[in-house]
Amino acid sequence: MKEESEIKFKHLIEHLDGIFWEADAESFEFSYVSPQVENLLGYTADEWLADPHFWQDHIHSDEREYVVAHCHEQTQQLNDHVFDYRMKTKAGTYIWLNDRVKVHIKNNKPFKLTGLMVDVTEERKQKEEIAQESGLIK
Repeated sequence: MKEESEIKFKHLIEHLDGIFWEADAESFEFSYVSPQVENLLGYTADEWLADPHFWQDHIHSDEREYVVAHCHEQTQQLNDHVFDYRMKTKAGTYIWLNDRVKVHIKNNKPFKLTGLMVDVTEERKQKEEIAQESGLIK
């Protein structure tokens, strides 16, 4: 029964419209990245997992310091959190991701993070176009 549940869970995770991931709460080293990473960013899960600093190194340089610090701070405060940032694709372009992070706690300390990264590039572009058309931004 447990094995059947695990198969169903894995099937669900690997068919979500986003990248499901798991990482260490201290080092932010990823232990799992779902196969959708290849469709979204162009990298394979193996490429991501081979580099302990992959996540940090692929965040846009304008946001990297804030994003990593924010995630660390929220994790240490045991807060689940949601934030947007740009991430570099294998093609060298950037897409906006909405990252929803769950902090897993053991002995009143964070030990693992899980999350879902969803591409919000098109949604963001549409909002910006609407704002420009209505004169809210130039």
